[in-house]
Amino acid sequence: MSVTHEATVTSKGQITVPKEIRERLGLERGETVSFELAADGTVRLRKEDAPLDELRDLREEIRFSGTDIESMQRESKRQWSTFE
Repeated sequence: MSVTHEATVTSKGQITVPKEIRERLGLERGETVSFELAADGTVRLRKEDAPLDELRDLREEIRFSGTDIESMQRESKRQWSTFE
C-alpha cells in the first residue's frame, strides 16, 4: 500500500519524516535511513539495518547452513595471508 506525505525542508536542509511513515518503518530516534534518487526524480526512503542486526542475521544464516565456524576462520585467515 502506497503512502504519500509532504515535508518541508528547513534552512539547514533537514526534513521531519512524517509520523505514519516512521511508525510503518519502525524508525526510532538515532536510526539511520538511506535515500535513493531515481532518474525520474522520485526519492525512496529506506530504513537501514543496524550493524548488530546484520551480524545476527549472518550468524543465523551460518548456523542453519551447517557451516563450521572454525573452518571459515581458517579459510579466511588463509585468504587474507595472500594479501600480505
